[in-house]
Amino acid sequence: MKEEDKLPQNWIFKKVKALVDFSAELIGVNNLHYPGHPWSIVKLLLLGGWVYVYTTIIPKHFNNYHYVDLLAGSGTTQVKETKDVVPGSPFIPYFLARKPFTKYIYIEKRHDRCEALRQRVSKLIGDKACVLEGDCNEFIESILPEERRSHSLVFIDNEGFDVVWHTIEVILQANTDSLMLFPTSSIMRVAKNERTQSSLDNFFGCKSWRDANDEEESLEIYLQQLKRRFKELRGKEGYVSNVRVGSGQFFYDIVLICKKGPYVRAWEYLKKQLDWKNPEIIKTTLDILKGRATSMDWFLGLQEKVASFEPIRTKKYKETTLDNFNPPSK
Repeated sequence: MKEEDKLPQNWIFKKVKALVDFSAELIGVNNLHYPGHPWSIVKLLLLGGWVYVYTTIIPKHFNNYHYVDLLAGSGTTQVKETKDVVPGSPFIPYFLARKPFTKYIYIEKRHDRCEALRQRVSKLIGDKACVLEGDCNEFIESILPEERRSHSLVFIDNEGFDVVWHTIEVILQANTDSLMLFPTSSIMRVAKNERTQSSLDNFFGCKSWRDANDEEESLEIYLQQLKRRFKELRGKEGYVSNVRVGSGQFFYDIVLICKKGPYVRAWEYLKKQLDWKNPEIIKTTLDILKGRATSMDWFLGLQEKVASFEPIRTKKYKETTLDNFNPPSK
């Protein structure tokens, strides 16, 4: 194993402590926080896990690697039911990256949230960050780097059906990994209302959603579209996989879209390590973000696996620390 691949086992606790220590300052910058519900913050664990995997692999193959948050909000989230205020998706990648991103790009449509985010970003990240005010669907073609040696991790935190299909196709065609929220539990309500059906036409890029009888069929149609267009646009097999988060009346799916390769086994590992439908995951998330967690075995297992791999070469794949990734059997 190369020395650069070795990490102390308490790395994640140090990172989380830094996040928690700086949270008070981020929160105190202003009083504007994105309103969220308990289930809405759970996605931050999946984002943090994949950020770690991504920033372990991508720096070995690309000179520049950007974090792009298309619906960034104010940078902090207030959980309505508990009144907890926690750092949001703009800052999780900054603290949990194995190697720092070379650039951070944030887009927010609402002026007040954008200004709050800009103030928070300037305190923590500085010149490496760019905060843009406006519709991400209008910015997308100008923010993804065209250089061959550049790559982006795009986070799409849909509140509704915000990011239209044309934007998704631009992302699929570029050097990107994407994590997107598919608002599964909302789709049939929107589909049954004639006044809102056009938003689904834009979201799917066609009327394919009309063939679905329920939420699960709608999700499957969308996933298949992603797989098909990835291959058509990039000329190679894509990996599209979802994790169901939440239960009861409110749930959503976090979808990973990336190039198909052995390293996607890390995502399969993440999917299995926690029960993403169990309400206890909410407490787990809050405990981590508020610095109360005493155990993070799910992340330590991922860290140990990634750090322990010897890079290997095959005819099919470039060298990567995750080429021989094998999730532990339960």
